[in-house]
Amino acid sequence: RRLGHTALDAMSGTLPGPPANQDPLLDNYRTCSLKAAATFLSKFLVCRVAHCVNGQCDEECKKDAVADLDGAFEVPEDRGIGCTDSPQSTMVKMLYLIRHGEAVHNVLEKEAQRKAGIEAEALGHSKGSDSYKAMLEMARKAVLNDDNQEDPELSPAGNEQALATRKELARLTSEAGELLPEPTLVLVSPLRRTLQTAALVFPNHPRVCIHTLVQERHTGLACDTPGSLVAASRQKEFAFMDFSVALTSEARLCLSPTNKKSEHSSSSQRDLGSRQGSKTSTCEMRRSHSDSFIGEIEDARKLRRRTTRILDYLRTCEDSTICVVSHKGYLRELERGSLGRPEAVEFGTGEIRAYEVLLRPDGAAAAIRYCEGIRAVGA
Repeated sequence: RRLGHTALDAMSGTLPGPPANQDPLLDNYRTCSLKAAATFLSKFLVCRVAHCVNGQCDEECKKDAVADLDGAFEVPEDRGIGCTDSPQSTMVKMLYLIRHGEAVHNVLEKEAQRKAGIEAEALGHSKGSDSYKAMLEMARKAVLNDDNQEDPELSPAGNEQALATRKELARLTSEAGELLPEPTLVLVSPLRRTLQTAALVFPNHPRVCIHTLVQERHTGLACDTPGSLVAASRQKEFAFMDFSVALTSEARLCLSPTNKKSEHSSSSQRDLGSRQGSKTSTCEMRRSHSDSFIGEIEDARKLRRRTTRILDYLRTCEDSTICVVSHKGYLRELERGSLGRPEAVEFGTGEIRAYEVLLRPDGAAAAIRYCEGIRAVGA
């Protein structure tokens, strides 16, 4: 609604200049381009507004357009925003996205790549060449395929990043006021690095929900496989979090026919491994264990399809300001897919991005405003 009125004011020459603020990120967030506003209006409002975009707007036309704009965003008072299983009106939700702090396997990845770079140059591969990049990628994947890196925790630097992210989020919500309200609901991936990040960024928040919906891509690798959620739910640092949804998902997957087959396969591999001492069987055992908890292995396409479900969640949850604490892969596919930003760069560790998401009852969605590149000191 604010963006639409901004566009209509701009068309009639009454658009004020951007408010003064020392923080350029907030200034950038407050200031909408006329191009974006026109695109928004022409997509979601009636034909007469498109007329206005072409410079054919008089006062009567603007008055009609304003009425249509307000009507498009009308939410019945008896229902509120998002508190129904079948929303019948357009709504706007504030969505914060946070990537976890640096984890132990991230540190090992960097170190492996550093050593691979030295080795590549010693072998005569010029820095930046395809062969040089290939050696770095092989070193990185070797770390990710290490069975000893199951559900890694935050590194010491990652803990500091999460604390810095907490301070930065508090500063933003305090300085921006109504533009950036505090999250009333926090959705967290069940992996340990995200649990620890959420515990540091949102200590004792009343509504922190652990949800497999926002989990990292299901790779079958040890680093992307959650540990015991039952054990995690009993830990003091996570005691204030709600694990019920994640525990239900875990139990359902464990009892499914497909995963009963995986358990049988895992048992067979254990028997084979005990007889032959095979390293391959150990890997397959871990992979089968992983599958029994997270379901089928995902490629980028399947992950992007899963990220679309967050929009359905936003439509039906009663909260208007939600934060998702997740991972680089999940957040990348969410932004480049459902949020309509194919050019979005990947998140850095501890980074925050904020979106206003328009949700239509016909299933359409659009990120109408966003603020990115918010990196806390040390992140």
